[in-house]
Amino acid sequence: MPAYKNTLRYKHMVARLEKLPFYKLETAVLGEIAKGRRWRIEAAIEALSKHEDRFNYVNYMGLIEACGRFGRLTAIHRLADVYQWEKKKSEHSPSPHGAPEAFDMAVIHGHYRVAEFCRSYGARPDIMIHRDRN
Repeated sequence: MPAYKNTLRYKHMVARLEKLPFYKLETAVLGEIAKGRRWRIEAAIEALSKHEDRFNYVNYMGLIEACGRFGRLTAIHRLADVYQWEKKKSEHSPSPHGAPEAFDMAVIHGHYRVAEFCRSYGARPDIMIHRDRN
């Protein structure tokens, strides 16, 4: 366990975020992923993991894509643990939801360590997700 998890500052942030309404909590997690301070990202994900029962697919995809977009390898590791991604067992086994999208974002923005992490969970480099940009 990292040393910052025992600090009062970290515990206070987790407690403060847990009290937020869920829609604000999701926004806070996205903001911390964008800012990139590891201890704050970890605190936000810890607060979010306590609300996992209210977490929907759209929220999940947004967070995973943000990790790919901003190159947050530690955050995507943590989210993969929280949402129980399973390693790719064979070439034909399906990848967990979010891995291909995070892979695309990571490649587009040049975060190749995150892209390689997503590949280990089944994201394939020969299939890019098509997005209509209207």
